[in-house]
Amino acid sequence: MNSLRIKTFLNQPYTKKGNPWTNIVLISCSISIFMLIIQPFDMNNIPYLEKYFVLIGFGLVTLIVASLHQVASVTLFKKYYDPTKWTVKKNFKLITLIFFLIGWGNIFYIKLIAKDFNISISTIFIFQIYTLVGGIFPVSLSVILLQQYRQLKFNDILVSDFENQILKINDTFENNKELKFLSENGKDFLTILESQLVFIETQGNYLQIYYYSNNLIETKSIRNTLKTIELMFENKNFIQKTHRAFLVNLRQLETYQSNVNGFYLKLKNCDVKIPVSRTYSKNIRSFLTQL
Repeated sequence: MNSLRIKTFLNQPYTKKGNPWTNIVLISCSISIFMLIIQPFDMNNIPYLEKYFVLIGFGLVTLIVASLHQVASVTLFKKYYDPTKWTVKKNFKLITLIFFLIGWGNIFYIKLIAKDFNISISTIFIFQIYTLVGGIFPVSLSVILLQQYRQLKFNDILVSDFENQILKINDTFENNKELKFLSENGKDFLTILESQLVFIETQGNYLQIYYYSNNLIETKSIRNTLKTIELMFENKNFIQKTHRAFLVNLRQLETYQSNVNGFYLKLKNCDVKIPVSRTYSKNIRSFLTQL
C-alpha cells in the first residue's frame, strides 16, 4: 500500500514556478554555506581569508554547472523537459543529476586549486557524499513539502466547486445514443449506450473500457489510443478527460475524495478511484459550472 502511495505521489504533475535562475542562485548559496559550516578536507589549516574564498568557490562551481544545465535543458532537450509532462519523479531525477554533476565539478575545482590533490575512487565518493548531503536532501525535502502544499491548495479549489455543484449533476440521458468503440485494426469492437459508459483507462497500448451491464460493471480491452477515442466525445461535455490516462463519464459521478496524495472521483457502483490532475481539472470545473 505504501509503495502504491509513493508511486502515485511520484507520478503527480509537478509545476515549475518562479524564475529558474533564482533557484540556481539559491542552490549555489546553500552549497557555499554548507561548505563554510563543515569546512571539509582540513580547510581549518588554510589561512582565514584564503579559506573563505576557497569555500565560496564551491558555490561558484554549483552556479556554473547548474547554469550550463539550464541552458542545455531549454535548447538541446526541450522535448524531455516539456513542462506539460513534468512530474515529481522527473524532478527528483533532475535534482539528482544536477548534484551529481556538481560533485564532479567540485572535484575538478579542488584539483585546480590544489595541485597535489590526488583523484581516487575514495575522494570521488567523499565529494559526491558532501555534495548530496549539502544540496539534494534539503532541496528534495522542499520539493516534497511544496508539492503537498500545492496539492492541498488545488484540492481546496476543487472541493469548493464540488460541494456547490455535485448535487446538480443530471444522471439522465435524454438522447441515449449508441457508442461504438473500434480497435485500431477494426476487427474488435464494443457497442454500448452513453448511459452504460463509466470510464476509459489507458493500459499500455490498450484501452480498458468500463461499462454497466445489468447494473454490474464489465470491462472490455481494445487496442487503441485515448486520443483517438476522445474525438468521439468532442460535443459531449459530460465525458471529460480527468487525467492523461482517464476519460470519464461525469454523469456517473457520485462523490469525491480529497487528501494530500491527490483528488479522486468516486463513480456509481465503481471501486476504482479516478485521479484528477491539475492539467485536466479545468475540464471538470467547466462541466460543473455549466450545471
